[in-house]
Amino acid sequence: MAMSMEQKKKSGLPKVIAVTSGKGGAGKTNFVINTGIALSQQGLRTYIIDADLGTANVDVLLKINSKYTIQNLVDKTMDSVMDIVADGPEGLKIIPGGSGLQSLTDLPEDELARVIGLFEPLEEHADVILIDTGAGISRNVVNFLLASDEIIVIITPEPHSMMDAYSMIKVLSEKKVTQPVKLVFNMVDNLEDGKAVAKRMLQVIGRFLEITPQPLWYIVKDDSMSRGLRQFKPLLLYKPSSQAAKCFITVAEKLNPLKNADTRQLMEQEAPKGLASKLKRFFSK
Repeated sequence: MAMSMEQKKKSGLPKVIAVTSGKGGAGKTNFVINTGIALSQQGLRTYIIDADLGTANVDVLLKINSKYTIQNLVDKTMDSVMDIVADGPEGLKIIPGGSGLQSLTDLPEDELARVIGLFEPLEEHADVILIDTGAGISRNVVNFLLASDEIIVIITPEPHSMMDAYSMIKVLSEKKVTQPVKLVFNMVDNLEDGKAVAKRMLQVIGRFLEITPQPLWYIVKDDSMSRGLRQFKPLLLYKPSSQAAKCFITVAEKLNPLKNADTRQLMEQEAPKGLASKLKRFFSK
């Protein structure tokens, strides 16, 4: 039975999911966009925060002309995060980061508290917030991961991607994260290939790290992805019947707090702190 909006608010939504990949080239942003669209299609008010400082490009890939970014909150030309939200496909909402995210680390504590406080209205408007973090293991990236309810690490079968992902998971282990860390294996030939990569990855993690990430799902390699990108169309809109598109839909169903039994049980417990208070805690360190 679907929860009412009142029940969802009491449960501590929005669910905040941060997505990382260790380094670039793993298909992180495409994963965020397509998963966001799938969640939106499932009836959830879904927002993407483009927190990739180096190559913030969610709006570019969707051919959205973003007039405002988080920088406008920093320089006081906008008064709320809702003022900078851009409309994406299928009801998806985008919050462009721009240079404003880098500015957060340079702000005095009172100014930082002011800017992050401007994010609070988002907690009333969103059911799910996806954070597309930057590549690497910088302080900014780790702060966004620590401020989330769930962390997703994107991994491809290439050895360098697996090493980069391992480095990120090692940092999370050292930080003694308590939130779930889930692995998505992208650009695999088929599900069996994905399971083989997952097995190798988990064996190495289990041998050297004190953390137990869980495989979430697999995204199969599909040439339609790049063809759609050339037309500024995410795979779910360009070829929704493709096997890869169905993989994204499965991922969204597993992340959907109204469909996932484990998440639903957590929602019925004491509500966690909101995104704004978590960001304030980690960025002020």
